[in-house]
Amino acid sequence: MSSKENEIFNAIENGTYKHAQQLCAKVLKKNPNDSFYKVLNNYILAQSGKTTEAIELSKPFLEDPPSDLRSLELLVELFNELGLYDESLQVFENAAKKHKTFDIMKTWFHFGIEQSNVRIIQKASMGMKNLSRLFKLWAAFSCYLVANLSDATMMEKTLFPKLGLKTIEQCEPLKNEQEIYIKVKLLQQTGGLQQIPDEILKFSKGNKLDLELQIILLDTFNKLEDWENLYKWSHIVLIDYKLDDFNTWKYLIKSLIKLSKDITKIIDDYQTRNSKLAKLELNVQLNQDLHDSVVEYLKFLGHKACAFPDIKSYFHKIDSEKLLSWLETQPHSINDDKGLIWNVNVMKFKALANPELFKSEKFINENIKLWNSSKHLLSSKSKTDYFNGDEFILFIIQSLLSIEFSTKNIILSIIILENTIIKDEHEFHLRLWLIQLYSLINCYTQARYHYNTLKIKNVQHDILDQFIISRLSTQFPNNEDLKISYQIYKSNEVETVHFNKIGFNQGSFNKLEKMIEFQKRLDTSILKNHEILQGLKIGRVLNDKEIINTYKKLKINDEVSDNRDFHILWNVGIDEELSFKDELLQNIPGESYIKVHKIFEDIINDKDITISDGLDTSDLSTMEFWSFELLTNLYNFIKTKDTDLLTEIKESYNEVPDLPKDLSWEINNGIITILETTKSIQSILSNSNQKINKKDLSDLKELNVSLLQKTRDDTILNKRQDIKNLIISLKSKLNDDEILSSLKINNGSKDKILEIIENSNNEAFKILRLL
Repeated sequence: MSSKENEIFNAIENGTYKHAQQLCAKVLKKNPNDSFYKVLNNYILAQSGKTTEAIELSKPFLEDPPSDLRSLELLVELFNELGLYDESLQVFENAAKKHKTFDIMKTWFHFGIEQSNVRIIQKASMGMKNLSRLFKLWAAFSCYLVANLSDATMMEKTLFPKLGLKTIEQCEPLKNEQEIYIKVKLLQQTGGLQQIPDEILKFSKGNKLDLELQIILLDTFNKLEDWENLYKWSHIVLIDYKLDDFNTWKYLIKSLIKLSKDITKIIDDYQTRNSKLAKLELNVQLNQDLHDSVVEYLKFLGHKACAFPDIKSYFHKIDSEKLLSWLETQPHSINDDKGLIWNVNVMKFKALANPELFKSEKFINENIKLWNSSKHLLSSKSKTDYFNGDEFILFIIQSLLSIEFSTKNIILSIIILENTIIKDEHEFHLRLWLIQLYSLINCYTQARYHYNTLKIKNVQHDILDQFIISRLSTQFPNNEDLKISYQIYKSNEVETVHFNKIGFNQGSFNKLEKMIEFQKRLDTSILKNHEILQGLKIGRVLNDKEIINTYKKLKINDEVSDNRDFHILWNVGIDEELSFKDELLQNIPGESYIKVHKIFEDIINDKDITISDGLDTSDLSTMEFWSFELLTNLYNFIKTKDTDLLTEIKESYNEVPDLPKDLSWEINNGIITILETTKSIQSILSNSNQKINKKDLSDLKELNVSLLQKTRDDTILNKRQDIKNLIISLKSKLNDDEILSSLKINNGSKDKILEIIENSNNEAFKILRLL
């Protein structure tokens, strides 16, 4: 980069766009035919807000694309920043068609990897395939990838596998398992199952099979109904390779039944978890009673944590009454970890057989008794080891909230969990429940404290940050917490892309499909989209243009991938969706939140919007829905001057929904939504002087300012006092609570937790005073 270019980009970075344009004009005068400076000039126009002019001057480059990579790369960035994502994808494709140089083709290929777009990868690699054997392998593999897409067209599903197969055959003889992997995956797509075993086995030459090829081989014999070979190879895998894999046991059982051969001896010769499970599978396949096999399994592994999930998968075929009767006859003292896990498993089987137990006080009391009998084992365990006895506590919590999902029971649950954490500070599920329950009662700072303790890293942010970040802008608006969470998506743009490029260069094809899918899931993550919206809202609430500009440059996807793990909250206990799931997760929005708030952003940025009749607003809180209606009515009024809409707008200002009277996340959400809405309308009205008559404009401004002042001056102060009174009332209600007493939790400990709840709510109100 020349010194002049450096100077231009520094001016852009500093926001001195006029100076940047003057510098660019000078360079252009000396180099009138240089496409890079022409694109750079358009880029400056876009940065300075002259988007219409920037678009008009940039679109001709699609028809007549430049040949130098710098111009093409800057043009892609320009279209992305203008929100013209389809056009950004066309830049390299059009350049490749016109210029056909290797540098453009290779850069286009890498661009496809960066976008996790296998259609681009396929087109670019097909354009390079005649240049080297490696590029042929890329082309063949990418044909498989495109045909395997969930949205692949009929042409892609039928034509591309044939094209890929023809391309891989040009690489023969194939040199390693990775190349065989490409061919057999394409054979699967073209229906050439008969060829797959020969392709795999002629390459292996008696050596131990690659794991991926081994899975494909067994699956192929199963689909071909080649029972002799299915038996032979599943037996080789289990006995010769000593790979005790349950799916292979299932293949062995199926093949021997089909061949009318006995399998009992083979199973009995093994004494492993999977061989014991294989007996249950054999019973199922032969339509036999499972009880004896279940008893045999439990005698062998009933004191292991794997026992419940293993047996659960067959529970619908088991005589549960008979099983529970047998369990009652077994010793059940809790003298060591084995006895503890046995009792945990028994309790799980009881609850699985009768989920109504969760609504029973007897069930709570039984779990309290078991917890009290087991907690002595905490003293002998390592700090970071998992303690199975915590599941009794989680059963108590789930039961309390099943009986009544109320503020009292939420706080009762928090008190129990906080006291358990003192004894077992590293237990993940206890803290995760605390995070969610604290979030529901407007205690962001306390939820954040526990979340930080979990030391969430890397991709865990994408599957777990919904518990702390989804509505950050209206819970505790701050950019620092958001930046920590968003870092995983920035890393994905660099690290995952880097690994995928290495994967192609090294020919690691059996890993690449999942890696590209992983990259795509992060690119289109629902949480990533939530966080972009939170960033825009936080910037507005804090009056911080730098934050707004940072998140404005990021793409909000139309189609999203939901990678969030909610199941983790109930994968303890009986691992079934909770009856109160919707109430528990009420503060965490889904995909429709993105669609609605995208419209919200377009209104604020004075873009044309279309609102479909079937727009789903179910993810909006009461106040968010009020805000959305108010803003859309204002938008339509400015466009149409419809006086009925003006009446509705004025009524909205007088019909602001009441805030909850109880401890609730909707208090801060409601107040901050009002503040953000009034600030946004202030901005819209300031830019609409020529579009609304003076009287109407004055009335709307007055209503808006009045609501903003009332919220700041009265609502926040009143709510703070309401919460103080609520805490006093709860202290009284929970004095000498029977459940707390049974768990040996005294009033002093209870009062301390209530004080923490009050302080955390005060922190939430304190931030409101700064907005």
